[in-house]
Amino acid sequence: MSWVEIRFAFAQDSQGRNIAIKVIESDSEEEKIYEHLLHCMELFDPETFANVLPPVCILRSSYKLSFVLMPMWGDLPFLKDIKTVREVMDFMLDMLRGLSFLHDQRIAHRDIAHTNLMINCFIPTHYLLIDKQRPLLEKHRSSSQARYCLFDFNLSKRFPLGLPIESYRSQSTEAFIGWDAFHPRDVYQGEFEYNPFAFDVACLGNLLMFRFADVIPTVNIIQLLQRNHAKHVRRRTRYLGVSVLLWPERNRYAGLLGQSP
Repeated sequence: MSWVEIRFAFAQDSQGRNIAIKVIESDSEEEKIYEHLLHCMELFDPETFANVLPPVCILRSSYKLSFVLMPMWGDLPFLKDIKTVREVMDFMLDMLRGLSFLHDQRIAHRDIAHTNLMINCFIPTHYLLIDKQRPLLEKHRSSSQARYCLFDFNLSKRFPLGLPIESYRSQSTEAFIGWDAFHPRDVYQGEFEYNPFAFDVACLGNLLMFRFADVIPTVNIIQLLQRNHAKHVRRRTRYLGVSVLLWPERNRYAGLLGQSP
């Protein structure tokens, strides 16, 4: 989107539920991705929710603009306020499951950062009073009801289905889009192409290690993620199966790891 400034508005639907409205460019890659997600029924069932914020409606206009309606989630998860191992595991498993789902749909997010994560707790607060959200979020996290998700697909790209995920390639220049705080440096050596799915995984791995490095000695599975992350970016697709394997274990971890590290 070069000529359209990204804008959000907020409203309520006919049932009184809070929604966010995003303005996007019509017929863009972003709109096609939202259109695809709109038909992914698992995103609309609490039992199968795959930790990706779904669109609930796409309204098209005659002005080369479309309006994407989404559930209202909080965009300030305050990751540095996560205190217990249980809360860390909840966050990590949600992020792994969300990224695994996107990659199963052959959608490369391409902008993994804490600014594109949301939590299912929206607190209407003036930006000057933002610190007042922290106690409410702390209470929400401690209730075991906190869920996190990935969102924002303005830089994302959907690839055709049918190939092994390690086979996809894009021009290496595309690896420099988005916020680069968690980008790996694998494409800084003059490569002509890269795997955008492995790159996503590397970005998420960097984010997790940056925020939760002090928890790594406490939880064996985090050590596994760290070891996998240290390997070449083309092998980082091994992450993609982790969330699928660990998801049934979430309740067991919640019972065992409820104390601060």
